[in-house]
Amino acid sequence: MTTPTPHDRFAQAVFSDPKQAEAVFRAVLPSELTAELDFAQAELLPSLFQDEDLHERRADFLFRVPFAGDAAYLLTLLEHQSSQDKNMAARMLVYAGRAIDRHLRDKPRTDRLPAVIPVVLYHGARGWTAPTELFELYALPGATKEALRGFVPNLRFFLDDLSQAHDDDLRRRPGPVLARLSLIVLRHAQELRTAKDPAETLRSLATSVRDLLQQVRDRTGLIVVFRYMLEIMELRPEEGQAILVQTLPERVKEDVVTAADQLRAQGRAEGELKGMRRVLLRQLHARFQSVSAEIESRIASASEADLEAWTDRVLSAGTIEDVFAS
Repeated sequence: MTTPTPHDRFAQAVFSDPKQAEAVFRAVLPSELTAELDFAQAELLPSLFQDEDLHERRADFLFRVPFAGDAAYLLTLLEHQSSQDKNMAARMLVYAGRAIDRHLRDKPRTDRLPAVIPVVLYHGARGWTAPTELFELYALPGATKEALRGFVPNLRFFLDDLSQAHDDDLRRRPGPVLARLSLIVLRHAQELRTAKDPAETLRSLATSVRDLLQQVRDRTGLIVVFRYMLEIMELRPEEGQAILVQTLPERVKEDVVTAADQLRAQGRAEGELKGMRRVLLRQLHARFQSVSAEIESRIASASEADLEAWTDRVLSAGTIEDVFAS
């Protein structure tokens, strides 16, 4: 199991809600399509990627949205690498294939398939330049490639490139104020993460979104936004908290404090897990001498419950494999 990144957690908290994700879909999908989509009845489906070999450090959301009496699947992927994935179109084809396969498994007698409409939300430091169509990736000579168009698997995805947007444009998007605020914060995520003067960068962003913060009535959503801003900065939570409390309106200061408290608690919990992993590894090396890279990787991503169970088994296990037996 991969460790969720701050971007994953933020995306999960905000854009797994169809009401918030609608702000992305309406911005990039054709108006003829969005006019037929009933976002009020949209539902989030289980993740397509829950197994260890395919789950990436990204957040993928699959929505079922009523569409002109039938249904469409809207597949979104939050792409948050600073370097672009040139094979994103191929990756999206795999995701779309999984969505269709799930549908066929659920409804084996169906003679119609819901449209799978892929959308990538990107917030890297530079504009997206990688192919948005799978056909561009095929290693075929020009004439042969064109002759095969229509016969080889292909997919194009819609792209919401926040690096090419302006904050004012994001403010004016249709959709809930929390979604618009979150998109602006995502747009500045790389800047926040790499700022030479983190304190001034955070202060500047907080000042620029004061108007949106005043409009948000979802306090849980505000805490999520503040926590994300504090987590990706090269500042201690208490330093970021002090800056935001000094900069922002009185009505949101309590939410800033709550976000910083949550981060501190998370830091303590992560510190305790690191300590448990160190103890377990020392015990394994003392008992069995050699510990494989595969086992080390498994320990690095294990939950507290698994670490406790494995630590209890070290002394009685006959082999290292017995420690990790289900």
